[in-house]
Amino acid sequence: MNGIFWALGKENEIPASGVDVTLTNPYEPNNSGFGQKYKLNRKPQSIQ
Repeated sequence: MNGIFWALGKENEIPASGVDVTLTNPYEPNNSGFGQKYKLNRKPQSIQ
Protein backbone atom coordinates (compact mmCIF):
# COMPACT_ATOMS: atom_id res chain seq x y z
CA MET A 1 0.00 0.00 0.00
CA ASN A 2 2.83 2.38 0.73
CA GLY A 3 4.07 1.88 -2.84
CA ILE A 4 0.63 2.58 -4.26
CA PHE A 5 0.42 5.85 -2.33
CA TRP A 6 3.91 6.73 -3.57
CA ALA A 7 3.00 5.91 -7.20
CA LEU A 8 -0.09 8.13 -6.94
CA GLY A 9 2.06 11.04 -5.77
CA LYS A 10 0.61 10.92 -2.24
CA GLU A 11 3.85 10.13 -0.43
CA ASN A 12 3.16 12.98 2.01
CA GLU A 13 0.06 11.09 3.21
CA ILE A 14 1.96 7.92 4.17
CA PRO A 15 2.13 7.67 7.99
CA ALA A 16 5.54 7.03 9.57
CA SER A 17 4.33 3.57 10.65
CA GLY A 18 3.01 2.78 7.16
CA VAL A 19 -0.48 2.64 5.71
CA ASP A 20 -2.95 0.63 7.81
CA VAL A 21 -4.28 -2.27 5.75
CA THR A 22 -6.48 -3.89 8.39
CA LEU A 23 -9.40 -5.61 6.66
CA THR A 24 -12.87 -4.81 7.97
CA ASN A 25 -14.40 -7.94 6.41
CA PRO A 26 -12.92 -11.44 6.23
CA TYR A 27 -10.81 -12.08 3.12
CA GLU A 28 -12.81 -14.51 0.98
CA PRO A 29 -11.45 -14.27 -2.56
CA ASN A 30 -13.20 -15.75 -5.55
CA ASN A 31 -10.95 -18.66 -6.49
CA SER A 32 -11.11 -17.92 -10.26
CA GLY A 33 -9.92 -21.36 -11.25
CA PHE A 34 -7.91 -22.45 -8.21
CA GLY A 35 -9.49 -25.23 -6.19
CA GLN A 36 -12.76 -27.04 -6.65
CA LYS A 37 -15.41 -24.53 -5.55
CA TYR A 38 -16.41 -21.41 -7.45
CA LYS A 39 -18.46 -18.58 -6.03
CA LEU A 40 -21.15 -18.22 -8.69
CA ASN A 41 -23.46 -15.29 -9.34
CA ARG A 42 -21.27 -12.79 -7.50
CA LYS A 43 -21.57 -9.13 -8.47
CA PRO A 44 -19.36 -6.18 -7.47
CA GLN A 45 -20.45 -4.46 -4.28
CA SER A 46 -20.23 -0.73 -3.79
CA ILE A 47 -17.49 0.53 -1.47
CA GLN A 48 -18.75 3.04 1.04
